[in-house]
Amino acid sequence: MFKRIQFVFFVIILFASCREENIPVFVLNTSSFPENGGRILSSNYGNEVKYGETITLTAIPNDGYFFYKWDVDYNSYDSIISFEISGHARVVAIFVKEPKVIPTVIQVTRSSASISLQIEIEDNFPIDKLGYFISDSEGDQNLNNGKFNELESNSSNILVDGLDPSSAYRIQFYLKNQRFSVLSEIVDFTTRGLIPLKVGLDNDWVNVQGSVLQKSDGTLYTFNVNETKKIGDQKWISFSSGEGTSTSESQVLGVMTDNTLWQILPELQQIGLDNDWSKVFLGNYSTNNNWGIKEDGTLWNWKGTDSPKLHQEDYYPFVENNWTDGSIGGVEGAHLLLINNDGSIWGVGANQVGQLGNGLRVLSDDNQLVKSIFSKNAKFVAAGGFMPHSLAIDEDGGMWQWGAIPDGSYSSNNNSTPTLIEGHSDWVFALTGFSISYGIKIDGSLWSWGANEGNYGDGLLESSNIPVKVNNEKWLIVSQTLGIKKDNTLWYWNY
Repeated sequence: MFKRIQFVFFVIILFASCREENIPVFVLNTSSFPENGGRILSSNYGNEVKYGETITLTAIPNDGYFFYKWDVDYNSYDSIISFEISGHARVVAIFVKEPKVIPTVIQVTRSSASISLQIEIEDNFPIDKLGYFISDSEGDQNLNNGKFNELESNSSNILVDGLDPSSAYRIQFYLKNQRFSVLSEIVDFTTRGLIPLKVGLDNDWVNVQGSVLQKSDGTLYTFNVNETKKIGDQKWISFSSGEGTSTSESQVLGVMTDNTLWQILPELQQIGLDNDWSKVFLGNYSTNNNWGIKEDGTLWNWKGTDSPKLHQEDYYPFVENNWTDGSIGGVEGAHLLLINNDGSIWGVGANQVGQLGNGLRVLSDDNQLVKSIFSKNAKFVAAGGFMPHSLAIDEDGGMWQWGAIPDGSYSSNNNSTPTLIEGHSDWVFALTGFSISYGIKIDGSLWSWGANEGNYGDGLLESSNIPVKVNNEKWLIVSQTLGIKKDNTLWYWNY
């Protein structure tokens, strides 16, 4: 998954005229430039112009070599106009698109890291000198203190190794021929946890939710920066973790092996006296609105899990008794999705971006369940995200998404109706993240889409609005940047 550095050439004809003081005058028609441009700049000259406007550059020496940049968005110079002054002859200028640099982290171990770069240069652009500057992120913006690494002029594949596996770097390319030189944009990247790293030697992990992990014997653990810590010796058949990532901030509810309901964190406390619970869903931290499914399929709702007086009378039962599974999440107003025994999807809670999937963007009234517009039989649902969205897997292995669907740029495509992700099948697991989605297919492959700041786990910082395969490993379950492989080992990245 390499990105290429490409150069785009356009020919612009400039005419030179001579004044009495032998200073040429250049007339440029900016309609040859990108339509969203704004300025022509150089170290000793600057004019603001509008697209399509013809401008005259004067007071330029007879002989010399100058770069002018066409600033296409008033913020970053991503194009260069270069021309050579030679008396009064016709001058040909080359309009060069500034190179883009996207390093690909291909290997990270506990002792070193490597990145790979691939370059493609147009045949009609001869290169006399090619290289790159690289420094740590504390270097100055122009990389003056960075190390320059010269390459063969025909290099197409570049390996940069010996990097620190937990550092941030910046890199910039330099290209030169007899007529002019070009510097690429400066790109910051990090080797810190961009690909999964193994945690410990244990191979009996079976479940993860938030920062809470479960082993095959039913015991629970918290995770924090490559360390796991056991939460008592109790054994659990179901648990639900809050949004926090540290033990002091987390809330956890659970169902013990005797089917009793408990608050696990911040302190162990039984909720009620019933012993027929099967699943539990921890609600939004601020509203403290929690849900549970009993063995008979009935759905229950309660508030105030922190209260030591919590008992059975605090529950509010619903008449439907055919619920099989569900998912809850979301930082700004949680929403709950449930699967009924008939395969239909129902939701309750926040719905400001259509995350309940009922075709509306209206909050469900006072814990009233609303039916999602889902025409297939659901086998798996996932709800949550800072940008609240929902995922569902149907009986044929198709993945559906709705709500604030992450588009890879911390914005979203709000959709209140479930939409099938085309071109993919065989999904068995789904997860909604902060501004990202994850899915696992039947072959164990892990896929990510949405905003990527290293949380894809593929070694890149490139975002996508369609699923991207992370690697060829076999995964059992993931939760944000924690994952358990099919061999029951624990891995983390970008944590």
